Amino acid sequence: MKTLSIIALALLCAGHAFAQDRVITKEGDVFDAYRIDIGGTYIYYTKEDKDGAALQKIAKGDVLMIKKKDGTKIDMTEQTTASSQTTRTETEEKTGITHVKIEDLSTEAKAANDKLIAKINAPVKLNVVEKHQKDIGKKEASSSYACFGVTPNSILCDDNIEVTCHFGKLMKSSKNTPAEWQNIVFNAYFKGTDNPAILFSIKNKTSQTIYLDLANTFYVSMGQSSCYYVPTSTTTSSTSSSGAGLNLGAVTGALGIGGIAGTVANGVNVGGGSSNTTTNTTYSQRIIAIAPLSTIDLSAKYIFGNEIKSISKGLRYELLFANISYLYCATANFSPKSQSGAMMFGDHYVYSFDSSPIKMSFFVAYAKSESCTSEKVLSSHYYLNNMFGTIISGWKGVWGNISNYVPYFVMKVTNNTDQESFPKQ
Repeated sequence: MKTLSIIALALLCAGHAFAQDRVITKEGDVFDAYRIDIGGTYIYYTKEDKDGAALQKIAKGDVLMIKKKDGTKIDMTEQTTASSQTTRTETEEKTGITHVKIEDLSTEAKAANDKLIAKINAPVKLNVVEKHQKDIGKKEASSSYACFGVTPNSILCDDNIEVTCHFGKLMKSSKNTPAEWQNIVFNAYFKGTDNPAILFSIKNKTSQTIYLDLANTFYVSMGQSSCYYVPTSTTTSSTSSSGAGLNLGAVTGALGIGGIAGTVANGVNVGGGSSNTTTNTTYSQRIIAIAPLSTIDLSAKYIFGNEIKSISKGLRYELLFANISYLYCATANFSPKSQSGAMMFGDHYVYSFDSSPIKMSFFVAYAKSESCTSEKVLSSHYYLNNMFGTIISGWKGVWGNISNYVPYFVMKVTNNTDQESFPKQ
């Protein structure tokens, strides 16, 4: 009788025209849905028809029918069986990880990839404030714009996804507060970007759900790898109680109580009281679904970490202020006694990938099926390609800005004679 009622409800829904798709469950529930994508185990959808809308899911086995806005119907009883057979066939035919190369891209994807690379590697110059043009080459720089390019063999997109990198910082208001991403790299009162960070966005270019495998997605800086998947779990518990009672478990042994009291004395509340404890465990998610034609941001990463260290020759990661233990910045030293000399205001150094002292890479793994048995990996490689010496301070102002938008952050510049010198090119 219940099945007949559900079918009757489905037929009733089929007789009306809707402005969006509708999902009909086997329990008889009906709800609106947008951007529906039928996966191997789940049906994915959004509750709003807009980019960035939260992706929802429901088990395919719980759905009776999908009523499309054009009037067509999808019988999920048949769809579930066919999908299961297709998934097994695809798994048998092709599994493993494929590292995408330039020659693997379609003509359209290669053209889009070349355009993205050209945008990042666009020519850049220092625009000097008119009143300070007379100081070019005469005053030592206190800061430097560190601009980054991407190698020609980088894969920033294929026919399915597109990768975008953003430079910013992980802002902390105190040592023990969580770091928050800010898409800001410049502060007129600081000589360097505090806690410089990088964030990667992944855009789904298709009309189907794309699945990211965070266990095979990495950010690599100066040879140090950081995986986006950390297999951790968080457990929370809450206890509620009502009434009043006496727990006899602590006293019956000493008093020698038997009978009914002895029976209930094993830690059970008596006298009308009751308690209930609920425990929930949440595990980190390895596979992330990206809704069709939408974009997600991965977690931001420190470019150089969050501790004092030597990064490379003449480049240190140190506290921005000696008395604040949670703000770090990259500091390049140009010793006046070195062969290349100090960095001056207006200086422009150009590095190739081979000569660059700072290199970073990003690897993203994705699949078209939730099982991720067949994955593609896109890799992109970034390097310091331009440095511009400038002067930045709150009381002197900003003496020069870079033209065009390219990925960059601000380095602090020093001129210590007793330290190694950062390489000039």
